[in-house]
Amino acid sequence: MKATLAILLLTALCVHPALGQDEPPADATLIAEGYQFPEGPLVDKEGNLFFTDVRGALVLKYDGENVTTFAEDTKGANGLALDKDGNIFGCQGEGQAIAKFTPDGSMSTHLSEVDGESLNNTNDIVIDSNGNLFFTNPKQGG
Repeated sequence: MKATLAILLLTALCVHPALGQDEPPADATLIAEGYQFPEGPLVDKEGNLFFTDVRGALVLKYDGENVTTFAEDTKGANGLALDKDGNIFGCQGEGQAIAKFTPDGSMSTHLSEVDGESLNNTNDIVIDSNGNLFFTNPKQGG
């Protein structure tokens, strides 16, 4: 059931007036509202849905009943990915880094440069089955 809710939330997040979509689909379930710029949906092994509020600098957690704050002051965390140990990695656009969130919600900088070059505005991330991180790193403004 939680996976269905995650799909419905993602559908609701995709509603955008500029794209001619001003109402969510009739079968969508609204689980929370009032966020400034929600992004990065991720479901963990227990079925909890995590998502970011980029401009609110939050990572939030939906457990099937309630949305709670998982992490604060996230430096514009956007895309999220989960490793096999249950750690969440998030792109920090404002922080120009990849953050690591442990299962208890503590945050640390995992990566801020590659080959001596500072990261730009990291955005989306995936982790492969070997634990390798792949992420987008566009320059600010383009």
